[in-house]
Parts: sequence; structure tokens; C-alpha cells
Amino acid sequence: LRTKRGGPVPEAKAELAGGSFGQQRYRASVGGPVRGFDYYLGFTQELEDGFRQASDSNVTQLFAKVGRRIEDAGTDITGSFLFVTDHLEQPGTLPEAILNIDRTLNLTPGDFSDRTLYQGILNLRQELPAGFSAALNGFVRDLDREFFTVGLTSQSTNQTGILSGGLTAQVTNEATFGDHRNLFVAGVEYTRNDVNNKGSAQFTGLLPFLSETKTDENVVGIYFQESFDLIPEVLILNGGGRYDWD
Repeated sequence: LRTKRGGPVPEAKAELAGGSFGQQRYRASVGGPVRGFDYYLGFTQELEDGFRQASDSNVTQLFAKVGRRIEDAGTDITGSFLFVTDHLEQPGTLPEAILNIDRTLNLTPGDFSDRTLYQGILNLRQELPAGFSAALNGFVRDLDREFFTVGLTSQSTNQTGILSGGLTAQVTNEATFGDHRNLFVAGVEYTRNDVNNKGSAQFTGLLPFLSETKTDENVVGIYFQESFDLIPEVLILNGGGRYDWD
């Protein structure tokens, strides 16, 4: 998976869009080269009032990426940062009798889900002799989620924080036998997840029910894939395997 990066010439874009139910979208980006590096910065915000009462939504995203290609050495380095936050109001269910009268009503306003994501990624790719190349990918991700639900006689909340980090090392070999292209990929990856979850629920007139769980997870995986053009541009044979341990 590759994200956008700056091109060989400076570029700037802006976009405005709108639609039914108060939908609005604002998008802007700039990118290009600067002193041997390339850069890209993008911003997006989407707003909507929703079809039903108390069903607003707000999603905001900021993405930045800096890269450097050293052509003579066959080296490509990129670093990126992603920030995403959203607030989604979620109307509850309606009895059939009310649904037939007005589908936009919301008997239990207040439900929402909030998410905030911070993510940093560093990529390094190095070309090697004999058609080989090596790649390293490292990431850190911090995700916070909150869900709040209102019922006719109850309310509940659930908060989850997930801190993740990992590293992937991969070797690739690309070779040609006559008109037949062969691609081999093998790698190993490690991921660490720390999950913290807190919840509470309360019925009217009663004490709240509280819960809290913590989970630490270590995952190691190895994989390989072979791709061979048996009949160029007509038939490609693929095979591979993966093993995960946690």
C-alpha cells in the first residue's frame, strides 16, 4: 500500500463540494520538490447534518509526507504522519408506529461515537545487485475511541485506547527468463498492541456497572510469495504462504 507523495513539479489543489442533508466537503493539498526532497500535505474535512434528528457528522483528516530519492545509490526514504478525528451522532431505533409517521425523529438523542488517530510511518527501500531489493517499514499508531449510547431508561459508555507499533523487513527479487518475468518476495514482521478498555452502564435509579480490561499482544509473522509469468500478459502463476504467532 502506497500513499501519495510529492511529484517532480510543485502542485496545489483545492476542492469544495456539497450535497443533500447539509453535506459539505473541503479538500486541499500541496506537494512538490524542495532541495532534493519531495513533500506532500493534504487536508480533508467532511460535514453532514444527517437525515434524522441529532445525526450530525464531522470527519477531519490531515496527512503529511516527506521523502528523498537518491537515484545513484538506489535508495528511497519516506516518512509520513496521519491525523484523523471524527464525531458521529447516531440516532437510535424507532418503534414501527412512530416510524410510519416521521422517519426523522430521534427518541433518544445523545448517542455518538468519537475517534482520534495519530500515526507515524517510516519507510526505507534499498536496491541491491542481481535484481534484489530490501525494504524496512516501521510504524507507531495511537487510536482512541469512545461510544456513548442513550436508551429510554439507561445509558452506557465505552472507551478504548489502542497503542500499536511494528516493524516489517522484506526482501524482493525480480528476474526475467527470456520473456518470462519472475517475482519473489519474502519478509518478517513484528507488531505490538497495547489495548485498554473501560466501560460503564447505568439504568435509571440504579448504580452504574463498571468494567475495565487491558490486553498486551505481540504478533510475529513470516511470509513469502512467488509470481511467475507462465504465458506473458496472459497467464500468471502465483503461490505463497504465511505463518503468524502471537
